[in-house]
Amino acid sequence: MDPKRQPLTGPELRYCVENVFLPPKLPQEEDEKRHLRDAILIETVSQSVQAFLETLTQGNEPPSKEAASAWKVINRMLPIFCELHVSHQVSVSSLQNALHVLPLYINKQNAGVIFRKMSSELITFESFELSLPNEMIANTPGKVVVEYPANPRLRLEPKSDLFSTLASALAFFKSKHIADTIPVSFKSGKKHEEVRDVASPRYITEALAGFLRAIEPVDVTRVETLFITKRIGDHILWNSAFKPWRRSSIWLLLRITLQSTLAELKVCTAEGYKTFQVFFMARLLNMATVAGPDIIDTDLLNTMMQKLARRMWKLQELVDNHINPPLTEVVNTISRTAEIMGAQWKKTMDACVNRIHWSMPTAEDIKESTHFTFPNSQPYLKELLGRTTLLNTISASFDDEATDLQLIDSCSSRFCPKSPSLPEVINTQELEIGLYDIECWVETQLPTWMKSPTRASIDCKPLASIIEAYMEHAILAYQSSPERISVMWLTVLELWIALDRLVISWCPLLGNYSPDIPSELFEPLLLPFSEQMRRLQQAERYLQGRWNVAVQNGGISAIYGDINSHASFQNRFFPSSVELCQLKCRIEQREAKEREDKRDELEALNAEYRNKIDETNRLSCDYVSNYKCGEYFPRRHSNYCRRCRLIQESNSMKIQKFEDYLPKQQQFLQPLVFELDCPLPFGIWRDATYQFRRRAMKQEQPKPPGSNIRQISDYYPTNLFLTPKDFRISVASIAKSIHHDHRRSCNIPSSIDEVIFPHAGQHSIFDKETKSFLKEERNGAEAIRERCTFQLDHPYGQSMQHFVSNTNHSPNLVIASQSCCPIELGISEYVVFGQLRSGNAIQWRNIARALCSYSLSFTDPSIYSLLAQASWQVGPDVPVDSCREAHQDLRDEVFVRQLLGVVQQHLDKLGDSGTK
Repeated sequence: MDPKRQPLTGPELRYCVENVFLPPKLPQEEDEKRHLRDAILIETVSQSVQAFLETLTQGNEPPSKEAASAWKVINRMLPIFCELHVSHQVSVSSLQNALHVLPLYINKQNAGVIFRKMSSELITFESFELSLPNEMIANTPGKVVVEYPANPRLRLEPKSDLFSTLASALAFFKSKHIADTIPVSFKSGKKHEEVRDVASPRYITEALAGFLRAIEPVDVTRVETLFITKRIGDHILWNSAFKPWRRSSIWLLLRITLQSTLAELKVCTAEGYKTFQVFFMARLLNMATVAGPDIIDTDLLNTMMQKLARRMWKLQELVDNHINPPLTEVVNTISRTAEIMGAQWKKTMDACVNRIHWSMPTAEDIKESTHFTFPNSQPYLKELLGRTTLLNTISASFDDEATDLQLIDSCSSRFCPKSPSLPEVINTQELEIGLYDIECWVETQLPTWMKSPTRASIDCKPLASIIEAYMEHAILAYQSSPERISVMWLTVLELWIALDRLVISWCPLLGNYSPDIPSELFEPLLLPFSEQMRRLQQAERYLQGRWNVAVQNGGISAIYGDINSHASFQNRFFPSSVELCQLKCRIEQREAKEREDKRDELEALNAEYRNKIDETNRLSCDYVSNYKCGEYFPRRHSNYCRRCRLIQESNSMKIQKFEDYLPKQQQFLQPLVFELDCPLPFGIWRDATYQFRRRAMKQEQPKPPGSNIRQISDYYPTNLFLTPKDFRISVASIAKSIHHDHRRSCNIPSSIDEVIFPHAGQHSIFDKETKSFLKEERNGAEAIRERCTFQLDHPYGQSMQHFVSNTNHSPNLVIASQSCCPIELGISEYVVFGQLRSGNAIQWRNIARALCSYSLSFTDPSIYSLLAQASWQVGPDVPVDSCREAHQDLRDEVFVRQLLGVVQQHLDKLGDSGTK
């Protein structure tokens, strides 16, 4: 360790600050240079120990003998500890020549070891776990209380053969990755090492300690163990990183060593661990202040001051006496930092102040401000005069034909509703005209277009495009008009049926599956004309026929259900597709070749590892003499030691795991291959049906997917065989592939079972736009009902809206709810209003009764909404009749004549104003 080391760099200083102070904002991944940063942390502590010793001697009274002796021991111990940490070695001489205490970090086993030289004939051994398991840290509120060491001290005789064996064992454990100490998780039915968790230290705290306990000398007096308790503050912070951030184990080992050593040597608090802790933190605070805000920002500096002040408050009695030099220096550091932060804050405030500089106006300025000019007014005034001239030249007579021609000329080109060809685009310049043209074409030309012998699966894409475009524009244009949006649903339904017929003609198997659109979905539509009702009835009966066929063929499960079931469309379609079977063969051939290449790679790496280990066993570590400034320093371990380099290379050897391209089970394999090259007609039908269903039904807000979800386009290596198609509905896996997993590589040496894994994907139907998995939903009439219902105005409002929305309320319910009557209405009008739609089959008779009783104010728009809703809504269908259930009364000629007579009476009573 170089005593003249340069000041810490920015990353090095931040690493020390983050692990010592543990501020609120911490990194979200492990530092790649953690091993070197830990060595720098040890050096920084060592320099602070030297400065602490110098500061203790500057007081009015010299430090106590116990304190001076203890801190000299620690000052000699830290350079040895740092050298052993950097070299990854444990030498016999370092164990035998340790002055009183020597800590060791067995990093591969997550263990700390402390050797203490009690006398020339006795050395003790302590061991304990350093980083706690992730589950313990994550599930414990606050800090975790831990007692150190894990077991009582073990007594050892300083024999060379014992220490040679012990040094070799510790060096082995320090660099050896032992698989059964790492927590495991399961993926694809196999175990994977959970590299984000910490290793179990049992090979040190149990196995090695057990062997040493067995050889404890019998004739040596038992040594009392000094146990210390610490409240461990640690975090597991991870955000899109390979390994999480964990607090430095070296820092914990240093604190345990310092606290236990000082306590055992009877050093008082004024010269002991807590005083040194604030002294060391103050030195870091001073370094951070000198480094500047570019490296340590002001917020972090303030946090450091607060945490340091909290520790100083615990030493309040010693601070108030003003006789402790280290604490006095800490107070001075805090004061300097506060002054610097205050100056920075004042500079920031000055930069943000908007200073206004006023100047006294001159006499010329005052004189000029009394004159006003308007340079932009003249063009407007001229335009205004021109309007009068234009109006005088225009004739006051109205030419009907000229106006019609002018309107036609002003319209853009329209699609002819009588054209036999399918519309390709919608006129969006006059949107309502364009939508009306599509609706007329569907009503008059769609049946003829479908009967054409030229219809084929190639027509699916343009038909689906016009469905999507029409639905997208019509929903926005008709959102405030229930009767127009009802026509939209009828039009879309007929277009979808045409698409469904085309796809079933391409693949009759699809007809065995439910259409995923309930036949009763369209009962709330408002269709004023009998022809519209007839068209809806034909469409509903087509849907019901599709459902009946699906039930008869056992295909009641929806297309959007479980694709991995034996009865799924993908599994039943796959054997009949030559293209999909050929794709499967290509994938399996490529997979077999890649698997064989991976076997060869593993054998080569295992052989290379064995060669490195054999060479390592033949070599010894290299040591060099350090000659500087005419002075020889003790021999130290070489930074270029070949043996250590070979150990590091062998420990860092890894191989990427291999995942099968496809699942082994056919019921999982076939749907996945199907989705890799989804047939175009089916993909178009599935997207169009989903869009229709999603807009017509109320869907739950999809939950945001987890970070593990991988769409088929991102799932490696299966995506290598994906044929890109612009479909909204595809498949995704709720499990990541091993290639995207943090466990995608394993250490060498490994067996073939640790490298080659089965396909890990668990694929389901997925919506790429909402980023959510689909589930089967058949109840959705309320979405259409809400859009196809007139909304009431004041005073009826929301308290009576449900009387308009449906017909499932009884007359007694209306009478029982009189307390909800708005204060602007009479009770009788409330009852008549509520009972008008009380019963689906008697609505027309209730309308006639309301007209005869004169109990409703027909000048109110809300009454119009109620009557229109009752007379236009189609309601449930009657299977054996062409007339809907709600309109059966219109077949009664006597009733119709009576109804028309009542309407005529109301028309005869209209006043001159015509308000009614």
